[in-house]
Amino acid sequence: MRLALTKNYNRSADIFCDEARLAKQKLQRVVITQMSIDHYLNGRESGYQFLLWAIRKSLMPTHVVLTETNTERRNAMGLLLKHDGYQSPDGMNFMKQY
Repeated sequence: MRLALTKNYNRSADIFCDEARLAKQKLQRVVITQMSIDHYLNGRESGYQFLLWAIRKSLMPTHVVLTETNTERRNAMGLLLKHDGYQSPDGMNFMKQY
């Protein structure tokens, strides 16, 4: 399934969450193959904080799309993904080979 973690509901996904708390519940209960994520979310946590949590819990999907428009925030999340073994040709679409 595809998860979109964003305040913008114009994304292609099976599951939409606008805050990290809801996305954490879904990620623990449903097999997610692709995740689109923004930095700025509703609630207390950012997209960056959500990624830290998901990486630590080993719940990351193989395909992650960073949809954040703020370049600095997107780059910070991209570096986090690269440190976890993801590769990206464009800094937005990340894949992890197992």
